[in-house]
Amino acid sequence: MKSKSRSQSEAKLEALKEQLAAQLLEDESLTDELDDEDADMLIKWGLAQIEALVARAHTAGKSPKSAASREQHEADLDTQTKQIRQIMKRINRLVGQRALLDPEEIETKFVQLLEMSTALPLPTPDEPEKEVEAEPAHALSAAELSDAEMSSSEILRRLLAQITPGPDAQQEEKRADGPTTEQQ
Repeated sequence: MKSKSRSQSEAKLEALKEQLAAQLLEDESLTDELDDEDADMLIKWGLAQIEALVARAHTAGKSPKSAASREQHEADLDTQTKQIRQIMKRINRLVGQRALLDPEEIETKFVQLLEMSTALPLPTPDEPEKEVEAEPAHALSAAELSDAEMSSSEILRRLLAQITPGPDAQQEEKRADGPTTEQQ
């Protein structure tokens, strides 16, 4: 019986993932300020976030606290996906309209975007897109956003890398959760 229930849960999560991805793909306001290459990069990032959120919900369903945890993660998926779309919309506007904004507006929008992305528990994809990987260099600054010589693609790539937790953040999250069964 547990196997059938788990199978139904997996099918439900897969259907939900497809629905959430379709909502993202259908929303032109997420990429209307970007050229095709940049829009594709932002869409891939958003889809990777949805994939990771669903994987987290699926993993929660396999834990001993599965019923409550799975229900909570499933309930959070829609809200978190809406937040991802809001982040994408803000990125779209910030990158696409940066030449029209004065430095103070860029600073304000940049800080708001970072705060918004910090508030959302963005998952770390198992294999992040190469286009979105962070370089070992430094994080993007509001001043760099104002730099007309920096390409939109470079800004977008660095901005996505900055707001997407990397392996270091994932390790930090594991340490914060306490010792694993291997460490006990």
